[in-house]
Amino acid sequence: MSIYESSYDTASLQVINMPYYLTLSVDKEIVDLYDGVTFSGRLTQEHPASTAPIPVANAIIRIARHIVAEAGENWLYYGITTTTDAQGYFQIEYGLPQSAEYEFRAEYQSPEGLIVSDSVFLEVEQTLGTVIDAELADESIYLGDSFTVSGRVFDSNGNPVPGGLYVRVNVVGKSQLFTVYLDAQGYYSCTVTTTEAGITAPGNYQIKVTFPGGSV
Repeated sequence: MSIYESSYDTASLQVINMPYYLTLSVDKEIVDLYDGVTFSGRLTQEHPASTAPIPVANAIIRIARHIVAEAGENWLYYGITTTTDAQGYFQIEYGLPQSAEYEFRAEYQSPEGLIVSDSVFLEVEQTLGTVIDAELADESIYLGDSFTVSGRVFDSNGNPVPGGLYVRVNVVGKSQLFTVYLDAQGYYSCTVTTTEAGITAPGNYQIKVTFPGGSV
């Protein structure tokens, strides 16, 4: 008969959480002030034995933002959250009250305390209406003489449109176009001869000044 003493050994087993993956996208990269944008994304987990991402349903996603030009990363949440659907997808609409370049971040904190996030950049611009003031230095000239049209471009708030943008001047019905850049105070001035403007006979003509818009 053989008698065996008891013995034991141990082996270490590490149990880890499946990694989370969060994606975030936005339907536009540039948006007009006060217009809404739609953020969307998906939260999944991955397992080596699975050939496809595993959706995480009913997860709370927080949306934060900060202005890129500001020093540091002052993330603002404002209590904005959304919940993933059965396939891990989420979507939320958002409006911006200030013109700036923003970075938006979607964030998820798992029950285990793990935090995953993804971010996108968004440029918010303000589109302003404009008013053009156009005046002729002389309302009556001889054929072959030059004429000068000048004025100023304002935005809808009454501020001059800054330099770097331009107006186009032409005689209505004529194909010749003249590009004139605004100065720092929104002023422009264009002097051309009747021949250059396409006027070949005496008559009454309309001088048109067009501001095509733009951004600075």
